[in-house]
Amino acid sequence: MDTYLEPGRETAREFFRRSIRHGRLAHAYILIGPEGSRKIDFALELAKTLMCESGCKPGAVSCAVCRQVESGNHPDVRIIAPASAGGRVVIDDTREMRRLAYLARFQGPCKVFIVSQADRMTEAAQNQVLKVLEEPPENTVILLLAASLAGLVETVISRCAVVRLGRLSRESVQSELARQDEFPAEQVAWAARLSRGSISRAERLLRADAAEFNNLVAGAIISDAPDADMALADLLKGFSSAGRDNRQRRVLTIEAFDLLATLLRDALIIQLDIASENLYNVVVSDEKRDAAARSDNIGRLSLLFAPDDILDLLPAIADMQRRVDQNLNIELLCDCLSQRVFEHKMKAAP
Repeated sequence: MDTYLEPGRETAREFFRRSIRHGRLAHAYILIGPEGSRKIDFALELAKTLMCESGCKPGAVSCAVCRQVESGNHPDVRIIAPASAGGRVVIDDTREMRRLAYLARFQGPCKVFIVSQADRMTEAAQNQVLKVLEEPPENTVILLLAASLAGLVETVISRCAVVRLGRLSRESVQSELARQDEFPAEQVAWAARLSRGSISRAERLLRADAAEFNNLVAGAIISDAPDADMALADLLKGFSSAGRDNRQRRVLTIEAFDLLATLLRDALIIQLDIASENLYNVVVSDEKRDAAARSDNIGRLSLLFAPDDILDLLPAIADMQRRVDQNLNIELLCDCLSQRVFEHKMKAAP
């Protein structure tokens, strides 16, 4: 398995190397990183370092012990995760962890417990972890993986060392997606730019055909058709239809609103003549910085709104995203947002 280590991760990696070398490893860590940043890969690499007795290089899986850890079959390395996507780590999971923590090791020099999505543990589940943290067994390392500290109780946080791994770079996300050889290279590059360091977000965008949706949204806003606002609303509603349940629909609706905001942000960048490398959707030629001369959708969008209109729309879109998360009616929010966009478009029209 190839592991991508960004500056934040390399610092964390060196921190753990020194801690192990000097015998200063703590009994519990919280590894903080955004959703989709492969925290589990980092945790498994650390587990291999602790278990390996053959001196395998980081990222290599050459000895039998490393292969056991990599495949999830090492008896002294346990991964605790929600039973379903978007689920919670429940008390039964961490109660079993607590029981196993005080049993003798099977074959390794220590035991490692990895709690994936630890910030989604129920309070009762966290209380079981807390009991282990209060009386930590010897030669045991607990790794709590979380997107933030927000979901963890203060007593758990206070008994752990917090290590921030940071985001993956755009290049790392693109390399990982290219390895999968599942999507066209142009779409992969686009999704990596919008990933915010999250491979899972980039994959979600690609599977939802977000690149095509992006083009259709820009086209709807540019259109002079009398029902263009309704077309935009229908596009926003339709993007979430791939969601299998209410939660997935809301995630995709938030993504749809975010893509709209990104289009407007790029239009604003062109208006303000900011360096083209800051664009998500297009690369502006240095020879043709005049937006009026551009024929692509982003250039045309930049002519339809005044900068103040875009600066008004961006927080409005963020507010709509919060409302989606609060379980408000998706169809109504899409209608309202579309109307808001076209109100600003009409306001800026000569």
